[in-house]
Amino acid sequence: MAVLILPFFVAVVVIWTITRYHQFTKTKLKVDESWGDVRACCKKHFGLIPKLESIAKIGAAHENKIFEEIVQACNAAVAVRAGNVQGAAQAHGALSDTLKCWLVVAKDFPELKTSQGFIEWQSALQNTEAALEKAGSNYNTVVKNYNTAIQQFPNALFASFAGYKARELYEMHHLERRT
Repeated sequence: MAVLILPFFVAVVVIWTITRYHQFTKTKLKVDESWGDVRACCKKHFGLIPKLESIAKIGAAHENKIFEEIVQACNAAVAVRAGNVQGAAQAHGALSDTLKCWLVVAKDFPELKTSQGFIEWQSALQNTEAALEKAGSNYNTVVKNYNTAIQQFPNALFASFAGYKARELYEMHHLERRT
């Protein structure tokens, strides 16, 4: 009888280990994919900056200081290391803040505010930030599921042994709806 129990127990442990490995790997890949979606939205956001500069020449060309701040914030956001979630969130927040300053300044220039290029740019900005908010929210959901899975007992035993580590959330406090 004991001869049958030991192989059964070993088989159960092996099957459980393989199942956990596949579950963690699948969830980790979802996290990486979701992070890629966030980065893609960030790149779209960064892509709006050159168009803004050409649009601004219409009526606010003398607002060079704000453009310099926007370009610096954009360059800082682009320079963030790929896996640095909090660094990306902070840099992107700084870019959003400088863009908010630009929108406030733009209100003082009626010819700029009413130009078709500016209206399209503002719409693209709102759409991009909405997409970023959605991608960030999806990323956070996937990360919470992953973190929960690797921290629950008995999964935590295998996760720590196999090197699975908790991932950071993307703090989106800088994304506020603009009207």
